[in-house]
Amino acid sequence: MINVKTITTEGINKETVDIDELKTIDIVKKINEQDKLVPYAIEQSIAQIAAVVDKATEVYKSGGRIIYIGSGTSGRLGVLDASEIKPTYGIENGIFVGVMSGGEKALTLSIEDVEDSKDLPVIDLKKIKLNKKDMVIGITSSGRTPYPIHGVKYAKELGCSTASIATSKNSEINNYVDLPIEVITGPEVISGSTRMKSGSAEKMILNIISSSVMIKSGKTYGNLMTNLDPSNEKLKARAKEIVTLITNKDEDIIDKNLKTFNHNIRATVFKTMLDITDKQAIEFSNSDRSIREILNSEK
Repeated sequence: MINVKTITTEGINKETVDIDELKTIDIVKKINEQDKLVPYAIEQSIAQIAAVVDKATEVYKSGGRIIYIGSGTSGRLGVLDASEIKPTYGIENGIFVGVMSGGEKALTLSIEDVEDSKDLPVIDLKKIKLNKKDMVIGITSSGRTPYPIHGVKYAKELGCSTASIATSKNSEINNYVDLPIEVITGPEVISGSTRMKSGSAEKMILNIISSSVMIKSGKTYGNLMTNLDPSNEKLKARAKEIVTLITNKDEDIIDKNLKTFNHNIRATVFKTMLDITDKQAIEFSNSDRSIREILNSEK
């Protein structure tokens, strides 16, 4: 039996013991006040997060995958982050992967008992053909959830790079990974409800990791999403705005080139800025080099 008194997120928050007696406005204020603490907790672990970003970037550039594994809220957040990388940065599906106990069904239904399994994480990682080129990041608020722990242990046996994200002190999962991230968010507004501050911290950390990997891999120009998938009218309009900001060229020229390249931002920028053929613009667009690097070398 786990001693919950040793788990930071299971503690009693002294600031919210009377929350059920408050007016609505004061309940909301209390929750908001506690949420403000999350970024400051993350700030204490910037160096740990940066180390994970550097390793994840190395893995990505070497053809490996970034795999998040977790249960409950932690698992869902991993799946969410992984699913948003392709439309934002235009990379192929399956590079960032979210694996959670209970599978797809658990995304919308609570299936709590599977998080205690030692065998299921191995089965689930074998299903996605985990190999030593990949990196596995275990996510667990308590730092003690068996599913992600045994997932990273199996990954380590295969020779994968491993990391963890936990929001409790002295997390057990830290003992089994190369690069632990421990962000102490403290007792929850509602004791043990780790979908609150812990979940917010995990979401923010995942945002930092995946976004930083994409930035370091040349998927942006400044803070512009140059590899986004313009699959609807809003994104097509955003693509035009991005090209305009980068090139500062005439609208008619930009519209013509966007149409030629089916709203491919990279190809449109190269064709608009450089004296090259359509074929060369596409070749540059398919390159792993960043827009800035190519423009600087070709001018």
